[in-house]
Amino acid sequence: MATEFEIVRDHLHYIERSQRRLVTLALVAMLLAVGAIAWHFLAPAEAQRVRWEYRIEFFLEGAVATGLNTAGESGWEVVDVRRARTGSGESGEWGSEVVFRRRR
Repeated sequence: MATEFEIVRDHLHYIERSQRRLVTLALVAMLLAVGAIAWHFLAPAEAQRVRWEYRIEFFLEGAVATGLNTAGESGWEVVDVRRARTGSGESGEWGSEVVFRRRR
């Protein structure tokens, strides 16, 4: 049978282990909270710093694929494409007007 001293000693060890677990849990929770707050404020700031440059080009019907590939090799990506005609009235040729962008 355990003596009163052993019972008190075991109880104190139990309390000490519980306090260590509680402190560890509190530290982990604080680290997660700090990380979440930092991510919340820093991630949008990074997205806002992205700067783009744009260019618009017109490609005749047969030259669209070649024009897109050439622009893509230079780092340009397509933002929008619309069917367009050169000149005014019925005399113009049909093609595609393409809006490109790339990071500055």
